[in-house]
Parts: sequence; structure tokens; C-alpha cells
Amino acid sequence: MYLGMTEDEFRSVYDETPKIVGKRVGGCEENLTESELLDFIKKKDATAFAIMDEFRSTYKAWWDLSKTFSPDNEQKEFIVTKSHLEQLILKRDEIRKVLASYLNYKYG
Repeated sequence: MYLGMTEDEFRSVYDETPKIVGKRVGGCEENLTESELLDFIKKKDATAFAIMDEFRSTYKAWWDLSKTFSPDNEQKEFIVTKSHLEQLILKRDEIRKVLASYLNYKYG
């Protein structure tokens, strides 16, 4: 139930998110390492960093769980896993909206 997403597509969203946020907060050099980029964002706008970090954590948790999801599991495990996966999808989508809204509000 990982919705046909590939590992490359997951990595693209996961890795590009800090680059997008870094550009939005402004003054970010393009050739920073991931660690340098995350530090830059955290120093420049701690709120944007916290929201972005929560999005990435939730996105990764969703991806990891979706790869193990199987309707062939025992019914009880299937229901629990499906429910958790759906919660992560909702949380991921909500945090993405919050991040976009915050960046739009603060940086136009």
C-alpha cells in the first residue's frame, strides 16, 4: 500500500524538502551538505525547521510502514497496520500544509 511510490521518489521528496525550505527562508547557498543545510535552516528560522523536521519524520515513518504493509497479514494486524498507516498519511498531509502555509505567511 505504498501507493506505487519508488524508493527514488521517496528520497527525492525527503531530500528536496530541506532544499526548498532553505530557498524559501533565503540566503542559502546551493552547494551545502545536508547537515550544513539543516543547520542553516535551524539557525535562520527555528519554526520552519521544526515543522520541516516533523514533516520529514512523519513522511519517513509513513514510507517505512507502507513498505511492510500487506493485506495478507492476519486480519487484526492488517487492521492495526492499515489504521496506523492512514493516521500517518493524514498527519503527513496536515504537516505539509502547515509548512507551506507558514512559509507563505512568513516569506510570501
